Amino acid sequence: MIRPWRALIALSMVLVLSSLCWSMPATVTPVFDRDYLPKAREIIGKARHSIDVAIYMFKTANEHNNASADLQEELIRAAKRGVKIRVLFDHPGKETDFIYEANIDTARELLAFGIECYFDNPKRRMHAKMMVIDNRFTLLGSHNYTVSGMNHNDEASVLIDSEPFAKQSRAYIEQIIRKGKRIQK
Repeated sequence: MIRPWRALIALSMVLVLSSLCWSMPATVTPVFDRDYLPKAREIIGKARHSIDVAIYMFKTANEHNNASADLQEELIRAAKRGVKIRVLFDHPGKETDFIYEANIDTARELLAFGIECYFDNPKRRMHAKMMVIDNRFTLLGSHNYTVSGMNHNDEASVLIDSEPFAKQSRAYIEQIIRKGKRIQK
């Protein structure tokens, strides 16, 4: 059952995104709570050319029933199919910060499979949670890639099927990558 406030958030996101994209044909689908992983798997599984991810926190280690680890495995499968994947992580500014530790651990695992990984500029907070697939689909919203974000929190995201919007979203990720730093093995 969808709680009334969740429906209001989704409707608000749809209206705002629709107004931003009024000149762009788009299909917008709400993605709530635990529906994120199945939707992400579906669109990653269909990816043929590219996946660009901007994520504040991507924690895959040391957790039981870790949906974000499942998401990581889906990205690795796509990379093995030849899909070019880039993941942009937030760098919190201190290497002792738990967000840095979670993100660098995940990045090291992704790097082993040829996935390009980047940190944003540590002088800024990159709080985006966005995935762009094949310059067509954009999945964005409040979900961090953590056990809490995928399994326990009340989260609201949207899947936008629009090439113009996806291209703008990818350009946004590119802009942050250029100001950041590539993570090396």
